Amino acid sequence: MKSRKVIVVTGPTASGKSSLGIKLAKEFNGEIISADSRQVYRRMDLGTGKVKIEKIAKLNSKERRLGKCFSEGVVHYLLDIADPRKEQFNMVKFQRLAQEAIELIFSQKKTPLIVGGTMLYIDALIKGFQSPGSSDLKLRKQLESKPIKKLLKVLKELDSETYNKIDRENRYRIIRAIETKKLTNKSFFSAQKKMKPDFNSLILVISRPRKELYQSIDQRVGQRIDQGMIREIRELHNWGLGWREMERFGLEYRFLSRYLRNMLSEEKAIERLKYQSHRYARQQLVWWRQNKRAVWIKSFSKAKRLGRDFLAD
Repeated sequence: MKSRKVIVVTGPTASGKSSLGIKLAKEFNGEIISADSRQVYRRMDLGTGKVKIEKIAKLNSKERRLGKCFSEGVVHYLLDIADPRKEQFNMVKFQRLAQEAIELIFSQKKTPLIVGGTMLYIDALIKGFQSPGSSDLKLRKQLESKPIKKLLKVLKELDSETYNKIDRENRYRIIRAIETKKLTNKSFFSAQKKMKPDFNSLILVISRPRKELYQSIDQRVGQRIDQGMIREIRELHNWGLGWREMERFGLEYRFLSRYLRNMLSEEKAIERLKYQSHRYARQQLVWWRQNKRAVWIKSFSKAKRLGRDFLAD
């Protein structure tokens, strides 16, 4: 009996993860589970680079909870399942729902593909991390009142290991890491317990030349601006998503909402967005270079060959 196998498609922002994932899903009779911490939210489309979704009329309760939908003829999960005004999606929720989706896909004799760029989510799923349960609401409230620069300074002093690995734009995760260190005296990453997952995984990381990647990021920012990304952010605010909350949903929402609040000119907001996106791409590359199991790919043909050999073994 062949072991249960999952293909992971990841890489830096703007590297083409979604399109490669869809091609591989069609090649290997697969279905895609999105591993993106922001694409889970409704009405966040252009700012997150979400694929175009085609709703499915008849879904059972589990499929609805998992956000089952179509994009380019391929079934996707974990898109548009949370309300950004009310819910704070996290690694624990992702693990639980992604595991449910994996089981559902296996039950249909299909191949699960995990596609996305949220490194911690993917790592947690394929390594079996369990987030430390310790929490202190009073401490968390104190931390939430501090600007992100001060939080990073605190984290660097407390837990340099996590500081060097964490997404430094993710305020919630930084606060959680400080909280974990203060309460357990352990690094956020070392405090996480591991449970061996009941599937094998092939980790494909898209590799692109640095200059080409930066050009792709800048071009994508321009395209999304032209498609209405600023309008999307204004409509999110009118829908009830506060400006302060907008800050935690990533670079696009942070800098362009500052433009809408007259804190930055449009030109300066776009300039900072591009610069910080380059920086984030570097962080993603560093993260995956530390993973000895990651296989770097530059073409669909190589990804297809590796996937075919992995699934046939």
